[in-house]
Amino acid sequence: MSGAGHAGALGLLARRIAHQVRRRRAEHHAIRGLFYGGLAGVAALALKSVLGPWAVTAAVGAVTAGVVVGVLWGLTRRVSPLEAARLVDRHFGLQDRVSTALEWAGRPDRTPLVEALIADAAERVQALEPRRVVRRIWPREAGWLPLPALAVLALVLAPA
Repeated sequence: MSGAGHAGALGLLARRIAHQVRRRRAEHHAIRGLFYGGLAGVAALALKSVLGPWAVTAAVGAVTAGVVVGVLWGLTRRVSPLEAARLVDRHFGLQDRVSTALEWAGRPDRTPLVEALIADAAERVQALEPRRVVRRIWPREAGWLPLPALAVLALVLAPA
């Protein structure tokens, strides 16, 4: 495989990992959005006497908006290829091989030693199965989700 082919393999891996990062961020921020949307829903239902029958609609809209905003925030945040390569290095214990090779891959002043480094990193990457490099991190709001859920249930059932 040529130097350009090795660089392409490293770039492809970096894009796959960046996709994983964006997906995990979307999950993370969706849960946060669910929590804060739930709090806004509780506020809307607490004003049931003022909002009347629109209180439930406002509560559902607040929760939905919170989740949608969280997902969009997580999906649109940029992940650099170098950041993704560092995650691969850390996850598989590659001692910065992939990130260093990716940094050098785009430079025209590569020496034979650098070509060997890129080839070595590409060979190691091809042998990996990067299914779950990015682990799921639960936001601290996840533990508090039952509170707005119970408050919404109580306020829906309570009279105005």
